[in-house]
Amino acid sequence: VDPVLEFAIHCIENEGTPTVHNNASWCIGEICIKVGPQVMNRYASRLTLCLVNLVPRAHGTMLMQNACITLGRLAGVCPEEIAKHLPGFGALWLEVMKWARNDDEKVTAFLGFTSALKCNPGCLVNSFPQMAGAFCSFVPMVPHQLRPVFTELLVNYKKVLVQGGQWEPTIAALGQDLALKLHNMYPI
Repeated sequence: VDPVLEFAIHCIENEGTPTVHNNASWCIGEICIKVGPQVMNRYASRLTLCLVNLVPRAHGTMLMQNACITLGRLAGVCPEEIAKHLPGFGALWLEVMKWARNDDEKVTAFLGFTSALKCNPGCLVNSFPQMAGAFCSFVPMVPHQLRPVFTELLVNYKKVLVQGGQWEPTIAALGQDLALKLHNMYPI
């Protein structure tokens, strides 16, 4: 597995075509699921930086979403390691994943992302609008695996924002449509 991961990282770190980047990202995501933390912990920080750097330079939505799905899978396997990096990429990840198709890949990515977020819970307080948008992107219904996780995180973020006197301005900044959607979808 190590030579394959090293080659996939090399393909992403070096300038290549979007297809090569996409395939390398997909490969890493599949390996995450198969080998687990005993292997992936050795690569977690390096892979996170590699994938995070790929997202803004990605050509096309598919590559950005695939890199973010892989980050989510990696976070599901190595949440503590990925949690350290969340302040640097969490808002962008949420923004990209908001537009991803509502399928099992998106659900798995969000389960991983939220596992990492629970390891570093306060790191995205300033990214609450992106979080709200992403969590409300599951329509017509939030998957049963995600609803309690999203609700718990939103309730905790609301507490922090209320304590800091920032809840009302944060909700106002969401805009009326998203604020109403958030209110209707989650009991916060």
